[in-house]
Amino acid sequence: MILSFCLVIFCALALIPLAQRHHTTADPRSFFAARGQLGTALFLVLSVGETYTIGSVMGLPGGVVAHGADIAIWLTGYILLAFPIGYILYPRLHALGLTHGAITLPDLFRAHFKSPSLERAVALLLTLLTLPLGTTQFLGLISALKLLAPSLSSTAIGLCCAGLAFLFVAISGLRGAALISCLKDALMILLVITLSGAAFYHWSEHPIRPLKTALDHIASTSPAPHANTFILSTIIIQAIAFCMVPHAVSAAFSARSADAIRRAQCWMPFYLLLFPLLFAIGGFGLTHNLGAYKADTIVLVITQHFLPAWVTGLVLAGIALTGLVWLGAVCLSLAAIMARNVVPHLSHTTQKHVGRGIIALYLALSLASATVPGLLMTSLNVFFYMGLAQLIPGIFSILFNWPFTSRAISLALFSSLIVSVSTYEYAGSLYGFHPATPGLIVNSLILAGSYTLQRFRKASPAD
Repeated sequence: MILSFCLVIFCALALIPLAQRHHTTADPRSFFAARGQLGTALFLVLSVGETYTIGSVMGLPGGVVAHGADIAIWLTGYILLAFPIGYILYPRLHALGLTHGAITLPDLFRAHFKSPSLERAVALLLTLLTLPLGTTQFLGLISALKLLAPSLSSTAIGLCCAGLAFLFVAISGLRGAALISCLKDALMILLVITLSGAAFYHWSEHPIRPLKTALDHIASTSPAPHANTFILSTIIIQAIAFCMVPHAVSAAFSARSADAIRRAQCWMPFYLLLFPLLFAIGGFGLTHNLGAYKADTIVLVITQHFLPAWVTGLVLAGIALTGLVWLGAVCLSLAAIMARNVVPHLSHTTQKHVGRGIIALYLALSLASATVPGLLMTSLNVFFYMGLAQLIPGIFSILFNWPFTSRAISLALFSSLIVSVSTYEYAGSLYGFHPATPGLIVNSLILAGSYTLQRFRKASPAD
């Protein structure tokens, strides 16, 4: 098991020199955004990393075990809807990136609104929101690698993972993450097919209840009065926000052309063909007695029960690469945001050094937060999108040149964040809608009022 795991990790490390071949990372744009040279294939594997993170591979089956079928509907739904939305939005982002020399989302806010304070506010918000994402990856990595080295403490495993993630991106930048994603995707497909195949093969061996009975039991014991409202609002809001995650925007800036982006988006839905298999893995956990385990670890439980040691090593390596590559892409986008937008006017060399320091700090904070007991991957996912969704009106103002001022965008953004967090904290879901909905309503009302006032002032005769 250890041998097959180490072999895969060694192959991933061997791709780092290949990423540096004929490509320099001395320029921050090359380091953070591959200098806009990623073709269709590399853009595809880099972008799809957001689809197959540990939050999907371990979180979807775990969510089925904990919450039933609803989670599979909205998780699959919003990712599927995000692909046609990305087909429209990403080429626009790419064009604006070329026009303004942008490699981060706050770069576009600065260029469009001419407001350094709004640029820094957006940069700090994105920095705060990405912390739960790193926590999610470390939760999965630690759970998975505990099977490989049960004698090691969770902290030691987390430190090893953080060191590998840093190594993957600190040397070769975004291009290295994209190349390693090719190996990761191949292993991920093998992982899902192998685990679901094991579940189907053993399904008839002493099931304790039918799948429909198990799902009906979850629905009856934890009823959701507005389940359909939550599913529909989540699919719509998170599909749009999915296209705005910092590393997805960085990937759009890194593409060679708008056509390369469109071709890649056409292939994206095929990755969702594995989601029914992930649902089957969760369904196996609901219908069979596998002992006591945490819901998020059902993938690991099936691996441990039914697969030989050397295959288990490959599965664990696939999970590890999934988390590490995704962490690397997020770290690069976050490092670029901090080095360019929070502390601007740094030299090219200093930007890279500061970026590497931010990567190390982010990994340390994510690892520390992963030690907090009781965290569920799906809950962290909702918190992230609740905050990110409040940036949608501002981003649309940039993409479609809506006539809003930086003051109106800032007021709407902060008001909506306060409303969403307060509502979620004290009332939970409002009539079943996604937690971001109250904030988006306030956001839209403020911008509409600002625009109306602006038009009224223009129409009024001058004194």
